[in-house]
Amino acid sequence: MPKNTLIEFNAGMFGNAMFIAPNNDWRHNLQGVFINPSVHGGVNIVATDAHRIIYFYDELGSCSHKKGIIIPKKGLEKLITLSRKSANRKKKITVKCPSNISKYMLKRYSVSLDKKYSISLDNKAVNTFYFKPIDGQFPGLKKIIKNQKID
Repeated sequence: MPKNTLIEFNAGMFGNAMFIAPNNDWRHNLQGVFINPSVHGGVNIVATDAHRIIYFYDELGSCSHKKGIIIPKKGLEKLITLSRKSANRKKKITVKCPSNISKYMLKRYSVSLDKKYSISLDNKAVNTFYFKPIDGQFPGLKKIIKNQKID
């Protein structure tokens, strides 16, 4: 994985998980998809609306962010739509560190380095979006999913 890349995961799994995440829930930590590294290699992709839960294990994914990250639904609607198209389902979504954002992009999108990350589909600059991760803890997964191999 390149030095500035934090996470890579399957676009189709992400699109399906975002389908479950609510838009306007008072629990801000549920308004996105939680991606964290698995002890078995790969990543866990989880979303819940507090009534339903969806869990995917992407064995080809990678995550250098030890505690995982919650990627918000708000602001990434176009990426979610792209990831759900059949032509893009096997592509990778890549999340990069803020230090990789160019000065042009900072000015164009009013992005501050300390608050936002870039996310792209299949590493194409044309499909690059910027987001601020949700600050919060995702519900305890081990208690919810007992028979699956999650860490």
